[in-house]
Amino acid sequence: MVARFLLLFALLCCGIVDADAQKLTYFAQGRAQVTLPDSFVANELNDGTLRVLFGPAADHRLELTLVNAAATDDKGKAGERYVRREAEKKKLKIFESPGKVVFMEPGGDSQVGDKAYRTARWQIGLGNAVVLMTLTAPTAPSPDLTLFLSKRLEGVLASVHAQAE
Repeated sequence: MVARFLLLFALLCCGIVDADAQKLTYFAQGRAQVTLPDSFVANELNDGTLRVLFGPAADHRLELTLVNAAATDDKGKAGERYVRREAEKKKLKIFESPGKVVFMEPGGDSQVGDKAYRTARWQIGLGNAVVLMTLTAPTAPSPDLTLFLSKRLEGVLASVHAQAE
């Protein structure tokens, strides 16, 4: 038993075991999913939006909402086309992977009490669906935000999957 504990401890220290486990989380009444770090606290709101809180003060918020671009599109890519058009209109760069089109735009700053927050938004086109993802975090740099943007954001975006109604 002690040998097992020491082996696990050694593996964690060497980075061989992923200390930040992931969890598959569903939203939009089960029609969409995303993989999130276990340390993130997620709950689905009545409208199907997934609200995710992270950071020691739970003041970093990620929200994901599923939107249908066109429920009757015979080519099955209305969401991807919609995101492409929106990015073009806004002159923003798109990022593509098979079956997915994404762009990011700044959302501005806001003030809540004595704390300033910054917002960024992503539109993710998946077949006939679009997932809107919004990140709101304190404007003061934090290790949690740096970790999310540098190491976790790409995995979260890649893991988003949805089906249109």
